[in-house]
Amino acid sequence: MDGLIKSVEDVNKKLPALPPKVVDVIVMIAPWAALILGVLGVLGALTGLSALVGLSFIALPMMGTYGAVALGPLAMVSLVLVAVSSVLELMAFPGLKKEKYVGWKWLFYSTLVGVLSTAVSIVMNVSNGGFPLWGIIWTLVGFYFLFQIKPRYKL
Repeated sequence: MDGLIKSVEDVNKKLPALPPKVVDVIVMIAPWAALILGVLGVLGALTGLSALVGLSFIALPMMGTYGAVALGPLAMVSLVLVAVSSVLELMAFPGLKKEKYVGWKWLFYSTLVGVLSTAVSIVMNVSNGGFPLWGIIWTLVGFYFLFQIKPRYKL
């Protein structure tokens, strides 16, 4: 993972730096955003998974072979990835609050899982004739901000 972090960091260094006051605000807000989004993500994923499992017994057989084979499992994978990403955000909270590198690293892992979730979303949407451009944009923006604040987190 350290090699991946270094690679993304090298790309990020070529981008314009955020002003120090903006970094201060992001570092101050980051733990609370991780806590709130983590809790909401876990609750949302659990609700979605329970609804998907319940509806799958009714809806998937009516969707035909393609829906039963592709969309149901992809939606379930997407919700599991949201849950995992959210739990990682919750794990990041204590470290982010103390400005420790371990908190930043948990947030990085959460963002990586978000990339997988975006990839699943792309597959689901392309199969339905759409393309989730916003998911890609938010992922790139997330990495930009994440690596802009990285120097503030110490071992």
